[in-house]
Amino acid sequence: MAVIGIDSHKDVLAGCAVDEAGRPTARRSFDNTPEGHAEVIAWAAGCGARRVAIEGSGNYGRPLAAAAAAAGLEAVEVPPQMTAHARRGQRTGTKNDETDALLIARIGARDRDLPPPRPGGAVEDLRCVVRYRRELVKARNQHINRLHSDLEQIRCGYHRKMPAALSSAGPRSPGGGSTPSRS
Repeated sequence: MAVIGIDSHKDVLAGCAVDEAGRPTARRSFDNTPEGHAEVIAWAAGCGARRVAIEGSGNYGRPLAAAAAAAGLEAVEVPPQMTAHARRGQRTGTKNDETDALLIARIGARDRDLPPPRPGGAVEDLRCVVRYRRELVKARNQHINRLHSDLEQIRCGYHRKMPAALSSAGPRSPGGGSTPSRS
């Protein structure tokens, strides 16, 4: 049985088909769009592949994983660590999309217990938004703490002279409370 390996990126999906022995039989590149996903599915059918191994199925490859599963293909996640480990075992150790797609396909053909991609839907969408919000709050706090540290160096004791600056724009914990900075 042939297996398709996909190295997913924001704009492009690099694909490689391998036979049962892991020999490459075809390589293609697709746009990471709904039309490109349909092309991957048609290509998999033309290659006789029933399994699509995707690196990044929780990120840029997530829409393809959902489309492949909806089309009746077995979509599996290949963790980037497995691809990196396989790359280290090569003589050249080169990293490019074509090589990674081949390695992903070989891992997909060899490892029968790869996990399916996390399901999509409202819960996964909310998880992405919450994770992004946490990153923004963390970055905001870092900037505010740095500002207070720099102001303290420029005007030692400024926080005693300008308490309103601390209360209205001071560092906040993710829960919303004020957290004094001691840098």
